[in-house]
Amino acid sequence: MSRIAMDPTDLEAFLKVAELGSFSRAGVSLGMSQPAVTARIGRLETRLGQPLLIRTTRRVQLTDAGEHFRLRAAVIVQQLQGLHDDFTRAPHERQVGVTLGAHTSIANFLMPELIVGYAQADPRTRITLRDGSGAFLSQELLGERIELALFGGLDDHAPELEFSTLYVEECVLVAKKSHPLVQGAEVDLAEVVNYPFMALSQKVSMWKTLLEEAERRNLALVPAFEAESVLTLVGLAEAGMGSTLVPVSVARKLDSRIYGFSRIRGVLLTRTVNIAKLRHRVLSPAAYAFNEYLRTRLQQQGV
Repeated sequence: MSRIAMDPTDLEAFLKVAELGSFSRAGVSLGMSQPAVTARIGRLETRLGQPLLIRTTRRVQLTDAGEHFRLRAAVIVQQLQGLHDDFTRAPHERQVGVTLGAHTSIANFLMPELIVGYAQADPRTRITLRDGSGAFLSQELLGERIELALFGGLDDHAPELEFSTLYVEECVLVAKKSHPLVQGAEVDLAEVVNYPFMALSQKVSMWKTLLEEAERRNLALVPAFEAESVLTLVGLAEAGMGSTLVPVSVARKLDSRIYGFSRIRGVLLTRTVNIAKLRHRVLSPAAYAFNEYLRTRLQQQGV
């Protein structure tokens, strides 16, 4: 491994020039002279062997290499600042944070227990959770407002995002306990289509599989009601509006005195939960640690 000959102050100078578009304004902001800022940028470009900035009479612009370097350098400087703060603060003042997102059903039914467990294991880490739709989570990641996000599928997401599978779980039919479809452990799809069925508006994998199987058997499965959230569907099921599909992690949290559950015979219905980050973003130490905790805990639970 070659020696790293890069001064953090050079990185700070580069990031400030990239932010303000001016060597002189960057110098004022950093408390340096303009020649000192220019020298630091020049030293960086020499070490990297390529220009990072395009100098014009009106404004300084990033080259393609400069934009890529800016994204990586911003993370490194942030981590260095966090490392410095963590070891220079008094022990009782040291705290790190991680902001993550999760699809609404995952946030409601899975994350609370996991967050409580992590807080007990590492009380220094402050966790902020934002929940919403897949589209919302994608925008939060792209805007770098969250570091990690848990998705309940992989439908039509931005190529700038990098996904990896956390776990795959079975999905089951749920309805009000008195509903005919949940009186046994299994029910045939031909029976399901005879009663009102409720589905998510966004056709994730479990819904697609069910619709494809119904089509293969020449069965007409037309949702009587569609909603954006599993929580809404569960509420409608309790009200006696019909049956719907939920992942087992949701089913386990529902009151068995109110709801009944069945598997659809001969159809394997699953939901894949993925964790995502911005492809070129290096995770903070806190986010990396929480990511590893999630994988280990979920594997232990057998979700």
